Formats: sequence, C-alpha cells, structure tokens
Amino acid sequence: ILGLIGPASVAGFTVPLTFVDNSGPRAGRIDVVMEVEVGRYTPDVIYAQPGDTVHVTLKTKDIPHGFSIVGLEVDIVAMLGEPAEAVFVVGGEARLHEWYCTTFCGRNHSRMSGSLIVGER
Repeated sequence: ILGLIGPASVAGFTVPLTFVDNSGPRAGRIDVVMEVEVGRYTPDVIYAQPGDTVHVTLKTKDIPHGFSIVGLEVDIVAMLGEPAEAVFVVGGEARLHEWYCTTFCGRNHSRMSGSLIVGER
C-alpha cells in the first residue's frame, strides 16, 4: 500500500509527506495436497514461515484417516473419495508443530504423524 507523504498544507500547517511502500515481503500461501494411507502421510513434513496461510487437502488412499495439528486447532477426517480440507494461519514465531492421525486405522496407526516446521528451512 502506498501512502503519500511530502510537503502539504493542512489547516495552515506544513506537513511533511513521503511515499511509504508496504508491498515488500509478506506472508504467503502454501497449498498442500496430502495423500494418506495406513502408516504414512505424503508429504510428512511441511515448511512454512510465520504468518503463512496453509491450505491442506487431505486425501485418503484406503480407509478414513484424521489429521490434527497440536496447538493449531486443526482437526479434520478424510473418507475414501471424500477429501477433507483445513485452512489455518501459522503463528508469528519459529517452532515445530506435530500432527497425527485421529482415526484409528490399524496396527500402523501409531506411525501416523508428521511435522509442520515454522521458520528457517
């Protein structure tokens, strides 16, 4: 957003004005299509920067699977043929968020996890 700042007269007073450019680096959008099957998420790591908006589309290849990110209030479940979506904004500090499957999916259920890494890659 540009703001005009330079010499101007306002109510008889001279006010300095200049251009202020706030169009520099900004938070971005990350689109992730995540395929899930018993034992794994693909991808199992997402990298983001503070302020990014993340759009996750969860697609299961076999049975229902959940996707919940600790600390971000993200909790969705995908059914076979019915993808689930979540949209969230990453907080303003570098950190690691872990996700896991919330729907019991068999003997490899405990391996169903991944990471959202916020900050430097």
